[in-house]
Amino acid sequence: AGKYQNLAGTIWDMSLLGAENGWAVGSALGSTGTGIGWVGQLMRLDSGGWSSQGTVPQELYGVALRTASDGWAVGKQGAIYRWDGSAWTQCPSPTEATLRDVYVVSANDAWAVGDDGTILRWNGSAWVAVPSPVRYPLLAVALSGPSSGWAVGEGGTVLRWDGAGWTTRYAPLLGRLDNICMTPGTGGRDGWAVGNARTMLRWDGLDWRPMSGPATSYNDIAMSSPNHGWLSAIGRRMCQWDGAAWTCVQLGDSALTLAAVGANNFWAGGWGTLQQWDGHAWTKVTSPTNRTLYDMEARTASDIWAAGDSGTLIHYDGHAWSLHSAPTNTFLAGIGVAAANDVWAMGNLGTMLHYDGSGWTDKPKVVSDQLWDVDVRATASGSIGWAVGVSGTILRLQNGVWSQVSSPTGNTLRSVDMVDSHSAWAVGDYGAILYCGPLPSLLPAYLPLVRR
Repeated sequence: AGKYQNLAGTIWDMSLLGAENGWAVGSALGSTGTGIGWVGQLMRLDSGGWSSQGTVPQELYGVALRTASDGWAVGKQGAIYRWDGSAWTQCPSPTEATLRDVYVVSANDAWAVGDDGTILRWNGSAWVAVPSPVRYPLLAVALSGPSSGWAVGEGGTVLRWDGAGWTTRYAPLLGRLDNICMTPGTGGRDGWAVGNARTMLRWDGLDWRPMSGPATSYNDIAMSSPNHGWLSAIGRRMCQWDGAAWTCVQLGDSALTLAAVGANNFWAGGWGTLQQWDGHAWTKVTSPTNRTLYDMEARTASDIWAAGDSGTLIHYDGHAWSLHSAPTNTFLAGIGVAAANDVWAMGNLGTMLHYDGSGWTDKPKVVSDQLWDVDVRATASGSIGWAVGVSGTILRLQNGVWSQVSSPTGNTLRSVDMVDSHSAWAVGDYGAILYCGPLPSLLPAYLPLVRR
């Protein structure tokens, strides 16, 4: 018969030498020395079942035993611990990156992998860093011998060890896509998607094609027509599209979010700052907040909203920006404007706020995870819309009610843009691109991989 035990905290990994001999590691709330926080927990299995064997300062994510007196555990901040049969002892680590898994080949050969593509090897006397061909987080590693092994990670990353080095078998071709903008007036036949790691794609009505961009990483993009738009990039750079090329200027303040009203009217929001393009130059405008602004949307020249940190909600009425009272102080990542009396803001822990023309109210949550963006449209039968978030979360607004719908990806989705009331695009981590619209109603996620 099976046996059930309720263990405290979270168990991330275990290693067994027999039916009644093994260890498990994980996270639990405990004393950090300065207060209560997350620490690493050690659990041991013997003939009496599982029992707690204490905690260590760092959360632990991987454990591997070679014998009853030889094993390893790894975790946060590059933590490495060794089991000698009587106690766990912390060992020097060559990295501060979180380690996610460990595998033991022999007494003098072990491997650990983790965030930022980190790969470490135990040579019998010390752990040393090994060159990695990727920067994506590696989540698991296993070997069949000294010269044959595999490591896998986020975005479908697969690495192969041949005894001489690690090589990439599969890895995301694209980095994170943070924002998408379907160009107004094109009927969905033109659009742009931008993100980190030089990622820039353009939709030509048939395919998303890589573009050579003017910077190394992008914050947002807004288009007023196929021949005119602005792109905000790192380093306080703002780049203008003229239909053929990007031309960049240096601004006094960084821009994290953009909104287009027309060819001669763009807005940019940043770390509590606001700037406006009037067709000739970018000008700093008085801001009613010093909080960071993460999203902005313009319905008309006199109806523009922006959302940001600590429940920040500000509005432009055509003359000045004003700060609105919000029923939350949580981080707001996205805002969508359907009408003057129909605005939605989304954010941390599934927060959903609605503006009815007189004030903001907190609405019941559909999910409890981070929502990154929202887009809504007014129709004759009521507003419709989409919201996206972590782990591929997709919410749909119909008849005034939000509900969660099935998602074809587990990748975090960071931006959504509706072409019209019938079609929309969403983008996210590792090049995820989703489409919802007629024929077919929902295409599979586009996850471009490179095979080598």
